Amino acid sequence: MKKIGKEIINLLDEINEFKNKLEIGSVLTRRELIKKYDLGFNGGIRKSTKNKVIILVSDREDNKVQDRWVGDTLMYTGTGIPEKGDQNFERGNKWLRDAKDEDYKILLFMKLEPDRYVYFGEVFLADSPSSEERDDRKVIIFPITSKNNVEKVRLLNSRIIDENESKLQTRVRKNSSRINKRVIQIYEESKNSKNPSVYNVTEKRFDRNQALVKEAKIFANGVCQLCGNNAPFNDRNDEPFLEVHHINWLSMGGSDSADNVIALCPNCHRKMHIVQDKSDKEKLVHKAKIFANQVYQK
Repeated sequence: MKKIGKEIINLLDEINEFKNKLEIGSVLTRRELIKKYDLGFNGGIRKSTKNKVIILVSDREDNKVQDRWVGDTLMYTGTGIPEKGDQNFERGNKWLRDAKDEDYKILLFMKLEPDRYVYFGEVFLADSPSSEERDDRKVIIFPITSKNNVEKVRLLNSRIIDENESKLQTRVRKNSSRINKRVIQIYEESKNSKNPSVYNVTEKRFDRNQALVKEAKIFANGVCQLCGNNAPFNDRNDEPFLEVHHINWLSMGGSDSADNVIALCPNCHRKMHIVQDKSDKEKLVHKAKIFANQVYQK
């Protein structure tokens, strides 16, 4: 009788497990994800001791993280607070590295929207973790690959890329429509107004080290330190016109020091303030270090 009871319990457990099993492409909300695996609320790498699983969340919208696919392998960025410097093998990074030795499953979810987590299935570490330089600190990179469903993951990735492209095109069309309406509105308003409006603006300015500005331009020798082109024109003193840029902006707490300034053409200067491309910033940081060494040796 006890044996039959045990078999019934096992059967019920199997049925329960089958009912709760996720298929690749299944979508959970944040609350459902936390409840299903008994997880903490935050973190890209989460551990469920109760279920013996490591949950990885890759956020496509988080530019600071920069997870990327190389073929069928996700180069997953480890966790760590930027302000604390280089990443190391503590907490989430240690859990992920040691998952196989401690017999933990690794499950991957892709966060596509604030409350939409898409299941990418069970994964494993395809190789040993490596490290790379990002924004003046080392981050840990985990090469993650699907355990048994490479083809399904590939198709899911393709579908998501197509969806994102479609959403982007829809947003562009909506924005274009709004812009066109606004242009017409401005035109109609301009017909009824002969003179432009006048208003006062309060502006915060920083007192910059002019000697450092001059040194940065001398170091550049008339050449933009980002695009490598000559200055677009000469100023009234017949000097090549370049603008000195603070790599980490003064308004964001950056320093007015040699290792944080570099001379750029006006076009690249605007680009750095509008696009803020990380690879451009890394290039400028490298050149600023060379400039700083020259300044400090004088």
